[in-house]
Amino acid sequence: MLTEVCYDHSQMQTYVHKEWDDLQPGDILYLVSLQEGKVQHVRGGEVVEQFDEKHWRLSHRPGDSKQQGQGYKRKVNLLLDSFQYKSDVEHQIVSQVYSKFHLLVRRGRKENVYKSILSNIRGLMDSPSPLSRPFTDMVLGYSFNLKDSKQDGSTFETMILDDQERFTEQQHLCIERAMGEGVTLVEGPPGTGKTEVVVEIIRRLSLDKSNRLVVISQNKSALEELLGKIEARGQIDSRYILRMGRNKKVPGQDYSRAGRIAYLETLRVQLIQQVYLIQESIGSTYSSDYSIETALIFYQWQVVPRLNAPVFPFHKYQQTLGLSQSETQARIMQVFEELREMRYLEMIRNRHQKEEYLLGEFSRVILMTSTHAAMKQAEYRRLGLSYQSIIFEESAQILDIQQFLAMGMQ
Repeated sequence: MLTEVCYDHSQMQTYVHKEWDDLQPGDILYLVSLQEGKVQHVRGGEVVEQFDEKHWRLSHRPGDSKQQGQGYKRKVNLLLDSFQYKSDVEHQIVSQVYSKFHLLVRRGRKENVYKSILSNIRGLMDSPSPLSRPFTDMVLGYSFNLKDSKQDGSTFETMILDDQERFTEQQHLCIERAMGEGVTLVEGPPGTGKTEVVVEIIRRLSLDKSNRLVVISQNKSALEELLGKIEARGQIDSRYILRMGRNKKVPGQDYSRAGRIAYLETLRVQLIQQVYLIQESIGSTYSSDYSIETALIFYQWQVVPRLNAPVFPFHKYQQTLGLSQSETQARIMQVFEELREMRYLEMIRNRHQKEEYLLGEFSRVILMTSTHAAMKQAEYRRLGLSYQSIIFEESAQILDIQQFLAMGMQ
């Protein structure tokens, strides 16, 4: 049932005015009628479109440019609950209920997740199971108890791995098993190092460029704590880390989609500056205005032949870096390899498409809550999201429906 709701926000403060002009398709509004100060009727509806006084469309979808509204009067096309409207017709109270409402209530966008989750649950029920055989057979794999002692009470000797991180033998066993195929379940009481084991598993899996990893957590706090430990260790290239959903303001880098795009754009400028230094070092006049594409052409025709020359020609650049010849050569190759990986981001002009590319192709470690994954499952499948490994931060909720939805994102 489609209806039109009109309201005037001339008496609203500026920030409230902007919030209402930011209504998007799918947002939920409640129509409330009062009688003698008490709530008489409440009806809900889903926003389809919103228009200003000149009938310009204000509602926008991701990737659309926002339109500045004119005047104070607004019209909202609202999709009412058809079952509720049918019930009102049967009880002959349509004119009484829908003739006039006193309050227009907007539901917070953060809480407006139930419809998309229920829709994805229905889609999961109507389609073949996207889960692997161990899960469909309800076999969750092997369980390792992260206690620093054997069953007879004797303690394990602490092992020092090649990265100088200290893990017990039991923790080391969990990490090694997680590197293989199948399902690994790690459990243990608080303080036994489960989070450190997860961080090490993420680090090792991310070393393989062909291996994309999704990390799912039940709540935001646990996810931010895990992300903070990943950042503190600094062993995973932050270019490839992406945090989906609404991020809390935490110290350190911004791993949201917008934050990653801003970071990569800054990194691109820094790498192009390195290209200028390399050009100056060899006395080339190839270009005075580099893009990633022209920088890669410069690398192919000007740099590669000199890298293979018997005489090392990058002494000036070497002095700038303060490195040895072999280290300088490795750094030059790294600069152009990083530019090559960001090539498509430079070619894509639309910001929304850049965000889709980050999610679908570029990022190797993608973190999100299970609620976000359940809500966005259908959208991510449409974008072609693919991954080779998935980690659930809290295995106790492994059989929750939201976790199953998360496993069906590809």
